[in-house]
Amino acid sequence: MSLFFIVLLPFLGALLPGLMNSAGRAAVAGVTFTVSLAAFVGLLTNLPTVLAGEVVTARIDWMPLLGLNFTLMLDSLGFFFAMLIFGHRAFGHRLCAPLPQSRRQYGRIFHLSALVPRRDGGDCSFR
Repeated sequence: MSLFFIVLLPFLGALLPGLMNSAGRAAVAGVTFTVSLAAFVGLLTNLPTVLAGEVVTARIDWMPLLGLNFTLMLDSLGFFFAMLIFGHRAFGHRLCAPLPQSRRQYGRIFHLSALVPRRDGGDCSFR
């Protein structure tokens, strides 16, 4: 999977919970889990290249006349941290779905938790 798609998928997936607020908590949690899991699996497609010691790169010529390019590179350390982040998000959303009901809007909560982690490191508090 392209590095550009892996980078953009969480941002595109953060828009869905806000749009699905009326669908209910289980649907919103399912969508956020699926998007995070898709990014996780997409990252795993680069595992053989990273384990071989190579750097995965993706490049777009942004302003070729000026020599400006947009380049993404994935090495072993970046792969490790991306796996931690995507795995934590995917399973965090999966584990938070069956929590007791609240009066808040779940789409808004999952939308914010997909973009901005809490300061205390938790994911499941809906207070």
